[in-house]
Amino acid sequence: MDIGNCLRELRKVFQRAGFYERGRPLLHWIRHSVRSTLLANGADIETTREIMGHSSSTVTQKYAHTTQDWMRKASVLLLL
Repeated sequence: MDIGNCLRELRKVFQRAGFYERGRPLLHWIRHSVRSTLLANGADIETTREIMGHSSSTVTQKYAHTTQDWMRKASVLLLL
């Protein structure tokens, strides 16, 4: 499978989960989902910062505000 097919299939997963927005890079959504999932499941800010490669925990802290709706969508995505 080439990269174009992979991206199309990944886009379908994001569309089913309600995450896809035309024009928004899928990689951004994947990174956001990973950060939010780590934080929602008890990973501390410093560990999450290191995994994500952020230069400071201030950047990571911006993602600690996830809503219940977003977390519900993220858990659906992880199950697909």
